Amino acid sequence: MPSKFFNQIGIRCTLPKQLCEASFTMKITEFPLDILSLIFTPISIHNIRNISMTCRRFARAIRDPMYHFWRNKCIAQGIWNSDSPLPDSDWRDLFRRSMNLLQNPLGGRGDWEGWRYEQGGDGWLMENRNAFDCPALQHLPSQLRNCYVTSFGWCTRTQTLTSHRDYLSRGLPITFGAWVKRRWDCGSTFKITLTLHFERGEEQRHTLEGTEELTPEWQLFHATVWAERPGCVSIEYSERGKDTKFWAGHYGAKFAGSFVTLATRPPPLPEPTESEFIQLVGPDGITYPTVRVPEAELPACP
Repeated sequence: MPSKFFNQIGIRCTLPKQLCEASFTMKITEFPLDILSLIFTPISIHNIRNISMTCRRFARAIRDPMYHFWRNKCIAQGIWNSDSPLPDSDWRDLFRRSMNLLQNPLGGRGDWEGWRYEQGGDGWLMENRNAFDCPALQHLPSQLRNCYVTSFGWCTRTQTLTSHRDYLSRGLPITFGAWVKRRWDCGSTFKITLTLHFERGEEQRHTLEGTEELTPEWQLFHATVWAERPGCVSIEYSERGKDTKFWAGHYGAKFAGSFVTLATRPPPLPEPTESEFIQLVGPDGITYPTVRVPEAELPACP
């Protein structure tokens, strides 16, 4: 966002008449840095990148740990609601990890990369660009509006996350889920399972499943859990589905926008700004917020 835009913004303050008659106008570029940090907190991460490149004061308000921008951002978005403090150096990384820990949730890196598959019936099918009506995907580029369809036998896909051990051991919330629907002409059933693995071989499992409530419209199924004991070393996320009429082909449950986040709620829906996708291209050539701009494990932050 150009600095000219901010220079035109001012706040005119008038003191109470009984005290004195005085007024002044202050440009936003002259605001104290801690106030700027609070002003920037509700702004989307895409626009924050632009703001941080506007001038040195704006960049400092966002990047300097002294002004707690990333801590405020995590608290405002429900990523961290614990009384246990984290060092300022961790807040920015925690915010990045809150977007989506799953790799390749929409098939942008190829149909199967990042997942382990069990093919039941006629196996899994990725319907390319066929999830255009899914709320989590409708503002993404058309090549990323993909969904995964199951068959007449149980089709399962699994992903194991092991690179977030330090955060899991701190008792952070974990929210997982996906958008699911069935075909209009055939019933379906599904299961979404999150398993926490601990150092001594213990497991903690949570499952979302449904048949009766599944409709031809996309529905978001999700849950937030906490580790019941210390020593969590990995997370295993799996989806499985099938149809209820045993039809040959791919008439089973459809999955789109799958996610696992270190937060107390699902990732926010994408914002309808085409240009934002261009600015967030990562070193691997793919963009995100994985749930807003899929396919990068961690989104770029200022």
